Amino acid sequence: MKRYKIMSINEILDRALDIYKGNMGTFLLYLFIIYIITIPLGIISYVVTILPIVFMLNSIVNPFSLFMEMDIFPLAVIIIVGVFLIGLTIAIQMIQQSGVVFIAGRGFLNRNSAAEKVLKVAFKNTWRIITALVASGILIFIPLVALSSGIIGLLMNFNYELDSFTIVGLIVLGLLLLIGIIYFYTVHIFVLQTITLERLGFFKALKRSRELVKDSFWRILGIIIVFILIISAIANSIYGLIGILGGIIYGVMRMFDFQGDLWSVLLMYGNLLRLPIQVATALFIGPVGSILLTVLYYNQRFKKEGYDIRLELRRLKDAQQDD
Repeated sequence: MKRYKIMSINEILDRALDIYKGNMGTFLLYLFIIYIITIPLGIISYVVTILPIVFMLNSIVNPFSLFMEMDIFPLAVIIIVGVFLIGLTIAIQMIQQSGVVFIAGRGFLNRNSAAEKVLKVAFKNTWRIITALVASGILIFIPLVALSSGIIGLLMNFNYELDSFTIVGLIVLGLLLLIGIIYFYTVHIFVLQTITLERLGFFKALKRSRELVKDSFWRILGIIIVFILIISAIANSIYGLIGILGGIIYGVMRMFDFQGDLWSVLLMYGNLLRLPIQVATALFIGPVGSILLTVLYYNQRFKKEGYDIRLELRRLKDAQQDD
């Protein structure tokens, strides 16, 4: 059993790897089941929501006329539906990852988790996730509306010729939007951990995350970038390996001059295998980000609250009882 202490970035990565290896079966089984449940529900929701919008936009040829010629009501409907779909996508992903955070949190505390219990926890967190998303929407509503209004206003003045004022305005507003998104994402990076491990919701979950990130913003942002690069490297390595195997098969077939019918058969099987390979890759990579963030979450609690001391005392007590 490892000691609890403030960790460096390398120790965070090592601890996350240990948690992943020790609970791999639970992670994969949970994600496989949750994908089967949530993906069809998401597809149905998207289809039911998007179809009316498709019919509404069917007559529009020039996308810029969306802002210049449409009445306010259909435009408002499209914006509301777009916001709903974005929220639905985020909610589904958070529900999926909530169980991963629960497994990772218990793994960090050297406890095991059963997949059926993890599923219950993930769905029990649905309401907290929705309230946190609503709170996020309330916080970003005014600045988002202001920036969106500026961008739409520039587009409405756009008469198929870009002038310097429009270009500069779009760049400035785009940069402000990007900076705002990065800031908001970083200070609320631990929302899913506070929802799952501390059972907080609505504004409390967001506030708790901001407290943990406070005075460590740039360090947390740098670590997040490192995590993203690591996950991208893992994904690219897997796809690269698949590409190498495909290249070897292609080379062998060229060497032995296989006929066209066999090419067609192999192409058909390759297309059939594409989806299972993508699903397997998603299952393998899916837990990585949430595990890393969960370990980072505990590390921030160690720094700010001395939570490592409490856990270490508990660990020593358990060790004495075992003896």
